[in-house]
Amino acid sequence: MAKRSRASTTITSRCSNRSWSDVTEPLLYSILSRLSSNVADFYTFSGVCTAWRSIAKAFKQELLASIPPMLMLRLANSGALRFQSITDSSHHTTSLLRVKTKNCVGVSFGYLIIVDRSWRQPSVVDPFTSTTICLPKQGFRIRFAILTAPPSSPDCLLLGCGSHLEAKKCQTNAIAVCELKGSCGTVQFWPFSFRNAIFRDGRAYVLLNLSAVMVMDLVRHPTPRLTAVRHLPIPARLSYLMLTEAGGDLLLVSKDLRGRISMEAHPLDLKRRGWVRLTSLGGRALFLSYNRCAAAENPAEWEGEDCIYMVSGNTVVR
Repeated sequence: MAKRSRASTTITSRCSNRSWSDVTEPLLYSILSRLSSNVADFYTFSGVCTAWRSIAKAFKQELLASIPPMLMLRLANSGALRFQSITDSSHHTTSLLRVKTKNCVGVSFGYLIIVDRSWRQPSVVDPFTSTTICLPKQGFRIRFAILTAPPSSPDCLLLGCGSHLEAKKCQTNAIAVCELKGSCGTVQFWPFSFRNAIFRDGRAYVLLNLSAVMVMDLVRHPTPRLTAVRHLPIPARLSYLMLTEAGGDLLLVSKDLRGRISMEAHPLDLKRRGWVRLTSLGGRALFLSYNRCAAAENPAEWEGEDCIYMVSGNTVVR
């Protein structure tokens, strides 16, 4: 039997003692740039070790800008997150969530906002790493929620909209303004029902149930809360409304009784009064579900089209 040289034994020993976390950053970025453009590869890379996850997190927004949005399917009983690509029939499943959950009530800055079975306790979840921030339980049922900034930002607050425990199921008239670490936050009740909302430049734009868009300023001191500034009336002819934002405009998406979809735009700076009918998406794709509308810029980068995608009850992760 041939003897192994002392040199080869030393090299083998050194290799076996190396950690994946010792791989240099330039090499990790090179690996990331060569991954196929799908969430499954990115998630696998993120799960190797803490160092790789940190690099992947910094690369996340660049990756998401170059691939089509993923549809998050309804949450499985096991607590696993399941995704489907809109460009093919492939499905991807992540590891289990760290919260007992049933419902996704919002997506902001690439993070999922999930509530437990009671609809009262929200959690903010990174769908790629399953990193979870649990917030205090609220005194009302949360129906939809948004973040004011990425969770890593000191300006990040959760705006959770829902209904009082004693209210009718269809009435969504409460807003909680919560810090990601701390108390339950400030809860405000309003005399009208909300449908959905967006947040931009220190303001919340809340779509009232088929009547108007209410503009609210975010006041942070002494405790975070929302203050109504003005109402933007919406055209009376519109029904089944969704509100989103793209390219510096509010987009009001409506569907009539025949299923025909139309869009009205209003500038976010509010200098021009009234809404303007749009005939082009201007290089954007819209994803419309039963209670949300999300916009994606430059769909041609992932071989998409300037059109509206109907995504049924699934959630668009961007």
